[in-house]
Amino acid sequence: MNRWMSAGLAFVVGLSGSFAVVSASQDTRTPDSGTLLGPIDFAQHCADTQGNASVAVGDSSNAYNWSCASLENSIFTTTDISTPEQFDAICEQQYGRPAYANPWDVHLSTSWECFYGLRG
Repeated sequence: MNRWMSAGLAFVVGLSGSFAVVSASQDTRTPDSGTLLGPIDFAQHCADTQGNASVAVGDSSNAYNWSCASLENSIFTTTDISTPEQFDAICEQQYGRPAYANPWDVHLSTSWECFYGLRG
């Protein structure tokens, strides 16, 4: 009886170890073209390109009217983000290439999402 219990315990331990190895592996498949990657992080983009003192400013009623604004040494500067190419470049910066951006509502500044692939 003891021999069977030892064999059963060894099987369970071995089986659970196999599951741990399988679940620890990473999915390295390439997503399908058009797969949603996530939203654009405008605050991160502005910090990465203009410095940590920069903030993202969006016009709440127009998805195509974003800018990075900063105040340094009493000088206020803005850098506009308003073309599809700029939004695509931000997606590629944040999610890797190839990626493109689309707003799900052109009247809502926070509706930008990034997708895998090339703009079709």
